[in-house]
Amino acid sequence: MKNLFLILSFFLVFSCSRDEGKENECKLSTVNVSTLVYDDINISSTYNPNFSEKIKLSYDSQNRISKILGSFIPVMVGSLGSYTISDDAYDEITYSGNSVYVKISANQMIRPYDKEFVILNNKIASQKIIIGTNNLVYNYEYSGNQIVEKINNKLIRTFSIENGNLTKIEKWNYNDSNQIIGKIETIFSDFDNSENLLKNKFFINGAFIKAFSKNNFRNLETKGYVLQNGSYVSDGSYYTKTLAMTYNSENIANVFEKKCN
Repeated sequence: MKNLFLILSFFLVFSCSRDEGKENECKLSTVNVSTLVYDDINISSTYNPNFSEKIKLSYDSQNRISKILGSFIPVMVGSLGSYTISDDAYDEITYSGNSVYVKISANQMIRPYDKEFVILNNKIASQKIIIGTNNLVYNYEYSGNQIVEKINNKLIRTFSIENGNLTKIEKWNYNDSNQIIGKIETIFSDFDNSENLLKNKFFINGAFIKAFSKNNFRNLETKGYVLQNGSYVSDGSYYTKTLAMTYNSENIANVFEKKCN
């Protein structure tokens, strides 16, 4: 009887410990859009005063992100073809093997596109943008500290990685004869020593660029160049963005929020 009591006590303690661990499980719950980069859609300058400035993540029974509240709605007045971000729209995410399918603005009548990602060992292998019956497929090749993005073997962008962080993107511009005539260069700098909670989450809209890095950039610069006599010369275009981040006691940047069960 004594042995039986000890066995029961052991299972009781083990069960409580397991439940306590489960209760303390924390997941990324919100992301401030200030840290996101929407580089494949025309975001209108029209400000949406009702937007919370955050996307909110929901999870399925396997703890995978399944829904993201905060997606695109069209701006219909004076800016046809542009979108703004709204708390009324959400994306649906489903999984099949190594593929992640994202239904953008799933609950809206007017939707920009869908996306399908193939992610192998936490590395992006391909990204398909689906607009109606048209598919645009980006493939990614890895070599040393560079990742090359191509469409049908045509070079689109080059990503440079240093110390586990994406530091530069070069996007190549072509003429009608498919000759390179210039490029747009984006530099990411002033990385913190805090964990980037969007790392490898390529399928979250706006997070594709951040998903390559282990830490958070706090400065972004974009410059345009034209190719003249074999050299790249500035075309005068320039954009910069600085993020003023603070950090909590766990050294997590204020652009992220976690929710614990």
